[in-house]
Amino acid sequence: MRTIRRLVWCLGIFGLLAGPAWAGTEPIQFGGWGGISPGARYFAVADMNDYFESVNVDSLPPVWPVIGAQANGLLFEWLVVGGRGAWMKQSLNGGLSDVTLTVASGEMDVGYAVLNGRYGLAYPYVGLGGGASTLRFEQDGYAVRAFTEVDRRAAATASEPQDDLVYRKDVMIGSLGFTYLWPVRFVESETHGGFGAFLPGVTLGAQAQLLETGWRKDGKLARGGPDWSLTGAFLQLEINFGGGTVKRPAPEH
Repeated sequence: MRTIRRLVWCLGIFGLLAGPAWAGTEPIQFGGWGGISPGARYFAVADMNDYFESVNVDSLPPVWPVIGAQANGLLFEWLVVGGRGAWMKQSLNGGLSDVTLTVASGEMDVGYAVLNGRYGLAYPYVGLGGGASTLRFEQDGYAVRAFTEVDRRAAATASEPQDDLVYRKDVMIGSLGFTYLWPVRFVESETHGGFGAFLPGVTLGAQAQLLETGWRKDGKLARGGPDWSLTGAFLQLEINFGGGTVKRPAPEH
């Protein structure tokens, strides 16, 4: 979280210093940008923590650090299309087995630019995609680390340390978000309207889990696992580079 605060300060100072570079510029007609988006994401973790408590494992925090990446394009001054992905990880200590929970997601987005010009670029968007949660119990754990009766008996009777137990849940997700970018243009062409740009900003939104497969081990459904959903809210910084064109009158001959 300290790193995120430093990034916020750096982006704010840069934006204040670079204001004259974009103030009063024409709307972007066509453009593209991509980059990374560190931030934080909130999850409802009560049900998962109830399970972890029953197997003597540390609790999950409700707010997770997240690192994301995105690529977007702007068409006809208002249509924003693109995609984004996110990755998160929590490692927990347990009396019988350490646990790692990893979440990865990706989606396609469509948005509408409500601001495009001297006050920046801003657009709400909707997204649809998928995600996967992987729950890994490290080797040398005991029977309580497993979901199913078959796995519990196998762990209890094993004479040698077993391989890690890995469970996976795949889901379909939908999201609603709002992105504000501060395009700082450079290397502009006075005649053709082309430019490069640094686009810092911020994205705020919410994600909902639409469909799920349930926890699976080796491709087979593992009944008895904890309830876990990717539904939650997120706040991420945007650090992008790109370029585009603005509409310019044809040069006089």
